This record gives sequence, C-alpha cells and structure tokens, in this order.
Amino acid sequence: MGSDIRSFVDSLRAADPVVVDGIAFYPLLHDAPDGPSVILLEDSIARGLLEVRETGRVNELEAHNSSAETVLLLEGDIVQGGRQNRVINTTLAVGPHAVVKIPASCVERGRWAGDAKHFTQSGFMVSPSVKASLKRSVHDSVVMTLGKSHASDQSAVWENTSTSLNETQSMNRTEDHLEAYRAKAVDLDKQVADVCAAMFRAGAVAGVAVVRADKRAAVEAFGTKSIAAKVLPRIVRAHLLAPAKGKTEDAPSKFLEDVREATSTSVAGAGGVGEELRLSRARMKGLAFVLDAVTLHLSADWSDEAPARRDHTQTVIMRRPSFAVAPEAQDAGKASEGKPSFADALARATPTDIAVVTLKEGMDAAKLEAKLAPLRERGCTACVINLANVKAVDRALLDYVRALPRVAIAAAGPEVRATLPPELRVFDSVDDAVRSFRAP
Repeated sequence: MGSDIRSFVDSLRAADPVVVDGIAFYPLLHDAPDGPSVILLEDSIARGLLEVRETGRVNELEAHNSSAETVLLLEGDIVQGGRQNRVINTTLAVGPHAVVKIPASCVERGRWAGDAKHFTQSGFMVSPSVKASLKRSVHDSVVMTLGKSHASDQSAVWENTSTSLNETQSMNRTEDHLEAYRAKAVDLDKQVADVCAAMFRAGAVAGVAVVRADKRAAVEAFGTKSIAAKVLPRIVRAHLLAPAKGKTEDAPSKFLEDVREATSTSVAGAGGVGEELRLSRARMKGLAFVLDAVTLHLSADWSDEAPARRDHTQTVIMRRPSFAVAPEAQDAGKASEGKPSFADALARATPTDIAVVTLKEGMDAAKLEAKLAPLRERGCTACVINLANVKAVDRALLDYVRALPRVAIAAAGPEVRATLPPELRVFDSVDDAVRSFRAP
C-alpha cells in the first residue's frame, strides 16, 4: 500500500461507539487539515454545475461537468432517473469542464423504460450486502483489467437488492432498491439523527468504523471533514436498514489494521483524475481514492458470505449470418440451428451474458465492432473470441480486441496463438473461456 494511504489510516482515531440494533458505529477522528477542494455530486447537480446523463447502456452513465469545480462521485451512491435507477460502481472525480463515463450497475431490475435523460442523486446508498457484493466484483474487474473495466457482477447486485427489499417488506414491481428506504423512513429518520448527533459530539469526525453482530464490518473515511458530515448520515442509514442480532465483539483497531496491511493495486482514477487503489486482505475488499496526494475517500467492507445469485447467466452465440442465445450449460461451440433470430437474441441479452464471437477468415475490426456494439447497448460487455476457424489475425483486429474491457480468447491454433499479445487471456476451449468469467 502507498505511504499516503498508510499515513491516512494511522492518523484515524476511533472514539467510543454508538450502538444500535447490534451495530456499533465508531466515529473516526482526524485532526489533519482538509484535503483539496471538491464538491459532492448532489451539490453539483443542485447548483446546475454537472449533469448525469443516460447512455442507454446499463453499466455506464455519463457525467458532464460545465463548471470549474472538481466533483466527487462516491461508490455505492444511488442515482435516480434515466431508464432505471443505478448505483455508482466506484469513487471517482470529474475534473473541470470534463465529460466522463461513470461505471454503474442497475438497482431497479424491473424497469427499462421512460424518456428521462438525466439522473439526480437520490440521497441514499445501497444496503451493506449490495455494497459488499458490488465492491468484491468490481475489485476483481479492476485488478484483472488493470483499471480498464469497473464492471460489477450485475446478477449478485440484483440478488442482494431483492434480499434487502424482502427483508424490509418493500418488494415492488420494478424491484427498486429505493423502496426499501421509503418503507422504513419513519423508523429510520430519528435513529439516523440520534446516531449522527452522538458521533459528531466526539470531535473532528472524518469517518466511521461499523462493526456488526452479523460479522460484517465496514470502514468509511474522508480526507475532507465537510464531506464526511454530509455523507455519514446515509452510511448510517444504510446499515440501520439491515439490523444485526446479538452483540458486537471486534474492536475497530482490528479493521483499521487490515486496511493498513492490505495489498493494493494502483490504477488511474475512473474519471481520468486522481488515483484509485484497490485493497485486499483476507475477508476485506476496499478502495482508496487519492487526489493531489491526499486520500479523499477510503472505503472497505468485510464479509464471509459469497454474493447471493441465481445461476442464470447465458451465453450469446454469434454466428454468420445470425447469432442466437443459448443457456450457458449448453456447448457454446455447437451450431445454433433452431435458436432465436438475431433480433430475438439481442432483445434477450442482459448485462450478465457473455458474448461468444466466432471469427471467420476476413473478419476485420469494423465488422467485429458492428456485432458487439448492439450488445454493449444492452450492457453485455463480457466477450469470448473464438479463433478456431482462422489461420491468422490481422494486427488492427488484434489491437481492437486488446482494447475490449472484458475479453478472453479461445481455441486458437498454435500458429495463431504465437502471434497473440501476452496480456490477452487465452484458453484451449470456448467452454473454458466462458467459465473464466463465471469463476467466483
């Protein structure tokens, strides 16, 4: 881990906890001067400085900053509007007068409709179970692609969202995560206010360590205390949404030590500004966002559970002149006679699908892009390139494949394999390549 992050962790001091419903909230105090000047997403939208726009792709939104300010977007925040509500996959900053792609996931599975082009900050974060599954799967994407992809396991996000809705008796037609907060608003409002008032009496609060009786835990800390004051209430609310039975046992120092000693992978910030570090140690996955050598946001989650999910991933099999959708359990290398038409298959494609593209001789980058573009519009970004039927691949096509965010190569013959760039993931069969995206 970088010395800046370690120094930031060492500077945090845990005060006495506020305990509610089996959850201990330890205020984290930080006496150092505040970091660089940034504004939060909700403030930038309210002031008309930044717009979050729909792209038509489930896993990507777009931020347009028309101001001279740097705007901070936080992992786990829910944005509301567009064709469906989304959660932001990672913390990032949008620089002055910049247009930035925002990696996102869906938290409203039953809606893909409406004419709304823009989003607002909902004022809520996803629940602890959704946050933990999001962080784990995005961590794996970032580490595997060295920051080229911040894709989540959308299926796990959906399943944990459904669990939160069921636990709060707020399941609804579109499975909108925000309904969980609306259903519990009367119960939570006073609890959140009381917990936050008690925490801020401890002093210069820059974050919170959350220790739960259900063995989950979280650390959230900020390099600017004014940001902490605005964000901590929604962090507290998210944890109170899911009460834990029993008594908490672990001290916050244990979790801060985990963060301090974590291994880290450093990549450029997703917004093109700052540095993102992905942290890992045993049960913990975390991230740190650094701007101008100051840690602006540190977030870590601990969980023993594998992400909840149903095994309904499909493989999109693309052929010439058409392609079809088949269950992943079927042999992805078999012919697709009797399968749905191109239009039917495309209509069924989802962000949890894997596109398997069988290249033919003469395929070039433009033709491959024409096949993949409509799938990206549906949020399907994982791609297996089957090279069983080609004897050579031109350099321009290889450059295009290398730039794909989530790609694996399958069934290349010895001569073709010898020409492949070493950074590409290469498998002996299509099935092995598909399974590489499905590995837990």
